[in-house]
Amino acid sequence: FAAVSVSNGTACVAAMAPGTYAVAVHAKGMRPFSHEVTVESGKTNSLVVPVVGAWPVNGLVVDRSGRPVLAADVSAWTEEAAGKGDLPSEDAHYARSRKKGQFVIVDLIPGSYRIEVRHPKYLVHNGELHVEEGSNKPVTIVLQDGLAIRGAVRPTSAVDTAHVEIVASSTRQDTGQS
Repeated sequence: FAAVSVSNGTACVAAMAPGTYAVAVHAKGMRPFSHEVTVESGKTNSLVVPVVGAWPVNGLVVDRSGRPVLAADVSAWTEEAAGKGDLPSEDAHYARSRKKGQFVIVDLIPGSYRIEVRHPKYLVHNGELHVEEGSNKPVTIVLQDGLAIRGAVRPTSAVDTAHVEIVASSTRQDTGQS
């Protein structure tokens, strides 16, 4: 069952049998809306859909020298959507930086977001993003070089060292100050 609204915003989804339906409303440039509606015989249902504009966020991912970073994964999510506020949720918005480091995250409603940028050669960037209605100010994210631990596995006996897993985990945060 489907309908398209007319110029005054009204629409009618007709020929439905009694029951409960998930109603989803989608339009380009607007935040998707969903609501559950129960249709009963002999009754008319009215549903008012709040129209919330959604905005794209354009950005650029660069390294410390200002060089564009290709294929950085960018995610943005509200703290409410994440539940705990620290990790992206299934409601996160995603983008990947292209050849010149450019990315676009679409359909963000005005508000505050956590943003995370990941790339294998750089430290993870975490920050905040504020989206204002009607604004499309570009965002520049500067990634910091990551450090590496290099070495070799030297067996003390006849052991195959081709597929040894090496894991490094932080035991404390080093602030870089002495």
